Amino acid sequence: MNRSWLRYSPSDDSAFCSFCIAFPVSVSETNPEVVKVGFRDWKNAVGDKRGALDKHVKSEEHRFAPEKSELVLRTVEGKTKSVTESLSKAYQDKAPTKSDKFDFNYRRDN
Repeated sequence: MNRSWLRYSPSDDSAFCSFCIAFPVSVSETNPEVVKVGFRDWKNAVGDKRGALDKHVKSEEHRFAPEKSELVLRTVEGKTKSVTESLSKAYQDKAPTKSDKFDFNYRRDN
């Protein structure tokens, strides 16, 4: 099984879920050992009986985190429109531009 989301910290000797750290719901609602504390129970990491990492992957909190990550990456890479570009025409006209911000700062300083 591919666990590209799992990150190991040598200094803590524990593993963390990179997606859930970047896009947390709340630490109390997800598995705190893979988000805040770090996972160290290697004996029970995988398997049908306890499989803590497999349970984490199936949790609702974790399932949405990779989707959020993918949306951010797609926006950064220019594959998805930014929030400003997605606004309706009516709101785009009202959104401040860089020149508006410059004009405001210029007026405030003078």
